[in-house]
Amino acid sequence: MKSTDKKSDQKIDPLKKAFYNSDNRLKLPRNPDCYFNWRSSKFNYITLNTKLKELGYLLYHGFDLKESILEFKQARNTYTVSSLSQTLIFYIMYIRYRDYYHSISEILQTQSENLLIKLFIDELQVVYNPVKDDINCLFWTETMVGNEAMAKESNQSNNEKFISAVCSNEMVRKTIVDTKE
Repeated sequence: MKSTDKKSDQKIDPLKKAFYNSDNRLKLPRNPDCYFNWRSSKFNYITLNTKLKELGYLLYHGFDLKESILEFKQARNTYTVSSLSQTLIFYIMYIRYRDYYHSISEILQTQSENLLIKLFIDELQVVYNPVKDDINCLFWTETMVGNEAMAKESNQSNNEKFISAVCSNEMVRKTIVDTKE
């Protein structure tokens, strides 16, 4: 697995040793099923929050998470790979809502796996706090997303605006900018 490492010339924190191979290259500290396969018994070993903190740490230090996801897909059977999109939806919903909204999940399930990977990685980069090594979940509600969608001026129907808001990371970026001001 290719990865760049911003810390290659620096000493590795002993608490983060599991994130590096013997050549001091970044790697997943756990089995990929733990991160990318919600059907696996390994997936429940740690919380979503812990997984996101670990993946956020890796992303922040230059790990190619998209490549890791693609390698996971290539090395698994069709049944296991079929769980990837739903796993990504769980992450996206946790980051945005820290809850599960059936209507939003249904919208995300209609999206391509590539879009879900992009949304997940982009949003994880935005909400991971490297100083605290933590995730800043957004705690939105369905109503908040609806209000944000309706506030946008466009020729789309209200339903189309809602779907557009759910399927982009514009609201995530706006929320983070608003909280930093």
